Amino acid sequence: MPVIQAPKFISQLPWSKFPLILTWLCILCLIQGAHYLSQTFFQQTWLEYQVTHGQLTQFWQPVTGHLVHSNLNHLLMNMAGLLTLWSLHGQYYKTKTFNYLVFSSSLFISGYLFLFSDIDVYVGFSGVLHTLVVWGALIDIKQKESTGYILLLAVTGKLVWEQISGASDSTVELIGMQVATLAHLAGAIFALLFFVFAPVFKSRPKFI
Repeated sequence: MPVIQAPKFISQLPWSKFPLILTWLCILCLIQGAHYLSQTFFQQTWLEYQVTHGQLTQFWQPVTGHLVHSNLNHLLMNMAGLLTLWSLHGQYYKTKTFNYLVFSSSLFISGYLFLFSDIDVYVGFSGVLHTLVVWGALIDIKQKESTGYILLLAVTGKLVWEQISGASDSTVELIGMQVATLAHLAGAIFALLFFVFAPVFKSRPKFI
């Protein structure tokens, strides 16, 4: 019988890094489930990033706010985004570096929103995704991959457009809430800062 081979692009995906991404996909689903249960049975939104009278409601929310989503569409969109970035830059994802990027960018974005916006409720992984995509593009450029320039230019154009015109109406309708475009900008800023300053540390990851 003839051997059926997978398409070449599938075999070239960074499968060795897939367990890391699968773990984070599971975390997003579990956190979303916990968020749903707290809303359904306790009428509470303990995991959302919330600011009341200029103060955070709970100390863990600057991180957990990025792991919960407004609805299933919002969650699936960001999970698809994470899988897409894995396919593009998964070869750069060392576990320690990736986890550090997720947690530290969550804190940075939350701090940025707290200081420079009047947003009092925020949910979603998209700000962190902007950190990952910009960081990956910068690593591409460092590795002399021309696609890094194209990706960085595309993301920059998207960010500029969002800051001028806001997110598309279709996206707002799909996720059921306003898109915090400032979080996308903050995520990109953190990626740039991380790329520039992380090499100062002696125990830097390989792809920094």
